[in-house]
Amino acid sequence: MNNFMMEWKDMFPKGFHSQKDLLAKDAKGSAPFFTRTQRPTRYIIIDFGMSSRYDPSDVSPREVSLIGGDKTVPEFLKVQPYHDPYKTDIYYVGNLIRTEFMQVRSSLLLTVLFTLSLLGTPRPYPHPRIQIFRIYEAAH
Repeated sequence: MNNFMMEWKDMFPKGFHSQKDLLAKDAKGSAPFFTRTQRPTRYIIIDFGMSSRYDPSDVSPREVSLIGGDKTVPEFLKVQPYHDPYKTDIYYVGNLIRTEFMQVRSSLLLTVLFTLSLLGTPRPYPHPRIQIFRIYEAAH
């Protein structure tokens, strides 16, 4: 999850200490801050060093498997020489949300949504919103 950064300026309008983010810049007291709910923040994807461009008409390109920071990608665990980079990207984003956000605070709807995005073998489903709400309604 090293390739995602959070823009913090709205959450910490006066900044914070470089070593302890809850301390003021001068380390003399608490840094005034807002939660992500109070001041929605922006997340930025960085480090496109292993990225490629694909023809938009190619809906399922094949790419040589280069294992990045997340070692849990199903195609990588199966030691497949080629993978679909779109599916891998969806897995990466779903796993980021699961590990960085849902383990802190979650809801059943989010759990279902991101569990579907992390399936090891993608299957055709009815329209995703319909499928998610069917699962959600069944649980209530």
